Amino acid sequence: MVIAEFRNFETKIKEMKTKTLIVVTLIGLLVGFAFGQWAVNIIPRETSNNTSVQSENGKVSVMVDYGNGKINVYTGNIEKEDETLFELTQNIAEKNEVGFEYTEFPDLGVLIEKIGTEKNGTDQKYWQYWANNEYAKVGADMYKVKSGDIIEWKFVNQQGF
Repeated sequence: MVIAEFRNFETKIKEMKTKTLIVVTLIGLLVGFAFGQWAVNIIPRETSNNTSVQSENGKVSVMVDYGNGKINVYTGNIEKEDETLFELTQNIAEKNEVGFEYTEFPDLGVLIEKIGTEKNGTDQKYWQYWANNEYAKVGADMYKVKSGDIIEWKFVNQQGF
């Protein structure tokens, strides 16, 4: 009888420990979630709508995906206010001795024709860019680079996006 009561008592203690652990875990999750929401609203962040140069030595990451498994990564320096992606890419290509060809169309803009050895039209692929993970909305000669931008030049099919 005493042994049975002791086992019953032992089982109840285990159940209480399990319930306590569940309650403590839930409280921890709630506190973590609440802190996360508070931190998101309190900690200031940069806005991506600012189109001016944010620092004198603004840096831009430029990745060039040749469409064949080869990807080169460069860091470009914004050298002047209102610098365009075309100018930045041209400077990076020149400094790194990477082939770079383009055609300028009056009243339309600039078409990047070749980066490295990959030329537009090869295997029905063309040079296209993404800025901060968004497909281009304007030509490279119209996009003003900003400090912290991440640019991806990709050599892909027209339907590749």
